[in-house]
Amino acid sequence: MTSDQVWIETAFDCAAVDNQNFNADVYRVFYQSEPAAAPLMAHIDELVQNKMLAEVVRLLLSPNLESEEAGYLNFEVKTHIEGYGVSSLMFLSFNRAVFKVLRSSAARVWEEDLAAAVARRFTALSEALKERLEDVSVS
Repeated sequence: MTSDQVWIETAFDCAAVDNQNFNADVYRVFYQSEPAAAPLMAHIDELVQNKMLAEVVRLLLSPNLESEEAGYLNFEVKTHIEGYGVSSLMFLSFNRAVFKVLRSSAARVWEEDLAAAVARRFTALSEALKERLEDVSVS
């Protein structure tokens, strides 16, 4: 297991203990940055929203987005844009919301090495999403 993986798991473990409202906080921050997302999600209950967030966390915990998760990312991006009217920017804004809430929720363990590892993983997920978004806009 890479040291980045250990740091990322440490951040999420701490956030799970220290912030019992992690999921609600992510959506609150997301809706503040993307007000147009709230009406798109109005029909989705908390259980489904939590499953959606769990998938993002799963991707962030996956050390190899390109080989192991490429198909899943392609499916999700295409489905959400074409089927639900999600804008490209909403994907990236959601990632930023997760990062912001993770940083504040894991403040007890947040240090330079952990912050760098988490930033690298979020960057990797954002880059993978940008590639999928470009593919969808081309097709």
